[in-house]
Amino acid sequence: MVALHFNAHAFTFEDGLNTIEQGYAAAVSGITQEINRKKAAFYDYARHVENGGAPTEERDEEGVLIWSQDQLLQGTIFVAEEALMSMRKAYAVAIYHHWERSALQWTNRKNEKHDDLARLVLAMGYPIDPDLHMVRDLTNLLKHANDRWGLKLYGSWPDVFPADFRPPGGGGWAVNWYDRVSLSAEHIKSILKTVRGSGPNNPPMEF
Repeated sequence: MVALHFNAHAFTFEDGLNTIEQGYAAAVSGITQEINRKKAAFYDYARHVENGGAPTEERDEEGVLIWSQDQLLQGTIFVAEEALMSMRKAYAVAIYHHWERSALQWTNRKNEKHDDLARLVLAMGYPIDPDLHMVRDLTNLLKHANDRWGLKLYGSWPDVFPADFRPPGGGGWAVNWYDRVSLSAEHIKSILKTVRGSGPNNPPMEF
């Protein structure tokens, strides 16, 4: 009889991550299609005007532009792209929380600080990716959006901020930390990889 190498912790951990990843992919697909549809409408309108078509707009009595169709279309694109960014941030938090809840179950704890929880997971013989603290910092910034976590994240993972962003020194000006974070598709892949590397892995079952 061949023993089956099965780890229930690994199975539920990976299954949860797969579910989150599939939900993320479906959400990205839906929003991306909407962005592309709105961009196509904008380009069609721009070509219409370039080819001599009358613009759709409103002006006041002095001829000052009040609104125009191209402005409205650009606005809808911006809103859709912001929705995509908000969705990425929400999934980033969900991925870390899945690790946190799973780790508490593995260690039979109800509440632990991140560093203590990571040490307990390591003590069980499970790996912890060296970048997991960066995902923790990102999650806490997105949840709390304060200077403490903003500066901590900037120190641990500056790549999630725009290249030209520099935090103010000595409280020089208020920072909207949540909005300053800019997550790409590659960032989400990196977060998934980091979290997958921070728990048990289930080797293939042998029959």
